[in-house]
Amino acid sequence: MADALAGEADGDLLARMNRSGFPTSAIAVLDFDGSWKAVEHGVARLIAFRDPHA
Repeated sequence: MADALAGEADGDLLARMNRSGFPTSAIAVLDFDGSWKAVEHGVARLIAFRDPHA
């Protein structure tokens, strides 16, 4: 879901998230300005990603 919603990201976050997959206990923080009705692929910005295995 995080990969589908993230159209852009800060720094190399998208590359890091895609490289590691989305392991158990990972967390992604997405920023989106708009209503829930406007949520669709690529509308959010990935602002943080933490992989506990990294």
